[in-house]
Amino acid sequence: MSVQRAEEIYRFVKEYIQTQNIAPSVREICEGVGIRSTSTVHRYLHRLETDGRIRMATGKNRAIVVSDSMSEQNFNGIPVLQRFQPNLFTNENIVDYVKVDLPQIYENVLFAVRATEGGDTGIIKDDIVIVEQNTLTATQDIAVIITKDNAFSFSKGIEDRGDVIGKVVAVIRYF
Repeated sequence: MSVQRAEEIYRFVKEYIQTQNIAPSVREICEGVGIRSTSTVHRYLHRLETDGRIRMATGKNRAIVVSDSMSEQNFNGIPVLQRFQPNLFTNENIVDYVKVDLPQIYENVLFAVRATEGGDTGIIKDDIVIVEQNTLTATQDIAVIITKDNAFSFSKGIEDRGDVIGKVVAVIRYF
């Protein structure tokens, strides 16, 4: 295996995550670096993981975390957002960071919101809700919904809807 090719794949993955806020699929990596074989890209990804430069979740697509971004997120924490806006992660919209050690790697970007209400979800006012950004939720998930005034709301049992921005993956409650 070529060290140069591994570095090219690493740079492509890192830049893709920075610009798209989501990891590339293996096929997108193939297209991005000019490799035809997905198995070749898999071998390079496993090499990068062995070298400690990335982490991957087993059996999940788009679940690559670049070591630089892992240390950056561990340093700052998960951003706590004020409201929904087209570009969620602006300095004006990030009101705080929360540090939490989650037991798995998520496929999509994580962010947090401070709950103002929780409806029938068990979430209460002032809970810090960790959200995986995604527009699809399963019926057993707690969906994060955007209200008309661009606030975050929570609801159980909603499937794919246009106003769903993600699903709850953790709740932090301070006593």
